[in-house]
Amino acid sequence: MSTAENLNYELQKAIEKYNQVVEDRNSSRDDVTECTDEIDLIISKINNLGMDVAFGQTSDVHINNQGETLPASISAEIKPYMLSKSYSFSSNNSTVLAQVWGTNITTAEFMEKVYPGSLEVLPEETVQRLKNERMVWPDPQKIQPGKKRMTSTRLTGFDCFSANHFKIIRQSI
Repeated sequence: MSTAENLNYELQKAIEKYNQVVEDRNSSRDDVTECTDEIDLIISKINNLGMDVAFGQTSDVHINNQGETLPASISAEIKPYMLSKSYSFSSNNSTVLAQVWGTNITTAEFMEKVYPGSLEVLPEETVQRLKNERMVWPDPQKIQPGKKRMTSTRLTGFDCFSANHFKIIRQSI
C-alpha cells in the first residue's frame, strides 16, 4: 500500500470516528476537538505529499445532552491538487479578547473585534455565513493556562474555534 493510500485509510477512520462523536448525544465539544486534532495531523501529512483534502458536510449540526451545539458530520476525499486560499489572523490583544469572551455575539462580531479588518479580506459569502453563526466558546475550565489553541474553519462546515489564532481555508476543486 502506498503512503497516500495509508493516509487515506487513516483519514477515513478518523472521519468515521469524528462522525460517531458528533452524532453521539453524550459527546462534548472537547471530544470533537480531540477528533479534529487527529484529523488535522493526518491532513498535514497529506499536504506534505502535495495533496489536499476536500471536505463535504453530510448532516446538520448536532445538539448533545448538555444542549451544546456540535458540528455537522462530514466526508473527506484526498485530491491530488486543489486550489486553496488561506486566511490567517493572529491576535495578542488579550484585553479585547477578555471583553468579548463568553458574550452572545456572532463569529463575525468576534473576528471584527479581536482581529480588526479581518472581514474585509474574506470572500463575501464567508462573511455572510460568519454573520449568521453564533460564537461558540470553549469551556475555560478545560483549557490549560498559557496553552495556545489554533484550529481552522473551512467553508464546508468543518468549523472549530480558536481564541488566539483563527484560520479560514477556502477550497474549490
